[in-house]
Amino acid sequence: MNCFSARQKPGIWRLGLIALGFAVSACNAEPEPEDREYRLDFVVTPMPEAAAVAVSMEVSQGRHWLREVEFDFDTRYSDFEGDGQLDIGSDTVKWSVPKRSGSLNWTVQIPNRRGNSFDAYMDIGWAIFRAEDIIPRKSSVTAVDVTSKTTLRFDLPAGWSATTPYRERRGVFSVENPDRRLDLPSGWIAMGSLGTRFDTVGSTRVVVTGPSRQGVRRMDMLALLRWNLPELERILPAPMRRLTVVSGGDPMWRGGLSAPTSLFIHADLPLISENGTSLLLHEVMHVAMNLKVADGHDWIHEGLAEYFSIELMRRSGTISDRRYRRAIRELREWSKDVESVCGRESTGPVTAAGVTLLSDLNAELAENTEKTIDDLLYEVLSRDEPVNTQTVRDIAETLLGSPSKTLSADILGNCSD
Repeated sequence: MNCFSARQKPGIWRLGLIALGFAVSACNAEPEPEDREYRLDFVVTPMPEAAAVAVSMEVSQGRHWLREVEFDFDTRYSDFEGDGQLDIGSDTVKWSVPKRSGSLNWTVQIPNRRGNSFDAYMDIGWAIFRAEDIIPRKSSVTAVDVTSKTTLRFDLPAGWSATTPYRERRGVFSVENPDRRLDLPSGWIAMGSLGTRFDTVGSTRVVVTGPSRQGVRRMDMLALLRWNLPELERILPAPMRRLTVVSGGDPMWRGGLSAPTSLFIHADLPLISENGTSLLLHEVMHVAMNLKVADGHDWIHEGLAEYFSIELMRRSGTISDRRYRRAIRELREWSKDVESVCGRESTGPVTAAGVTLLSDLNAELAENTEKTIDDLLYEVLSRDEPVNTQTVRDIAETLLGSPSKTLSADILGNCSD
């Protein structure tokens, strides 16, 4: 609107005042902020007979905010098609996004082997996989200070349902990753004929799901989580808002795997082992910590997850103090031949050695200060950068007021920065 002064004819003076008043008000008003947001809508269509899914990524934008997307993909992906320019290489696809709207489509084979089993699988009646398995990771080109609003929907066969780590309303899942400008779905997904149980424990909305008739102990898992999540919430810098547990039987991998706000655990595994440890709570700790660890220092991640999974059960009364002490002794015995905890990845004995170090550090803190291992965990989780062994040493030294004797052990001798 142009702002100006004008003489009005006598016959329309009153009307002119009203109009001029409206003009002045409009000129003095603050301009409406521009909506610097575009929409991403993912639609996933399972094809059980082919053990595959078809994925559509639809972009809607008022201006040309999202300009280019480049994905890395592997041999399971095929049939890329898109509006506008599409450049497909041997392992990358680059999409020049149309100015207003457009879609990119592809097909993915779901099964992915992990040794003699699978960490992603689709049968005629169900599927378990991570969103990262069907939506390749990316680099994107956008304008500055632009965000996406992302949804995820499923076009399912009759009798199928879907569970994801996200909130659902009328069949639409809202993907919320506030740290990312391009929100891509992540975490564990189950589809098919599912049995699902919900509960709220403290601040955490818990979902436990798995294919029907596969022996998934949904209520047992909920019970164990109800006993232990309140103890976990007391030691975290911020509570978990959601936790999705996906479980299934063979031929899925016989272990546990964590992902953002979600985890997978094989249906046949005990919730608490005879040695007093819990794979379920170990993976819950990974989800809750969401910890970034420098390469070669994986003992920190695995050691903290295992130590606190046992400690939570002791505090909640799930296991007795006597059984807790026995679990620590057995882990100490298991790790006696470990020469160094630092390396490419943390094996079972290395993780046991990490638990032993943390247990000894907790005793050292108790003997010399009023601090506990909880304080160390809080400081570790408050760091923005990936942590390493020196980070843990520095935090322990701050808590103790002097270097930690425990963290000067020979088993940490070759842990470089």
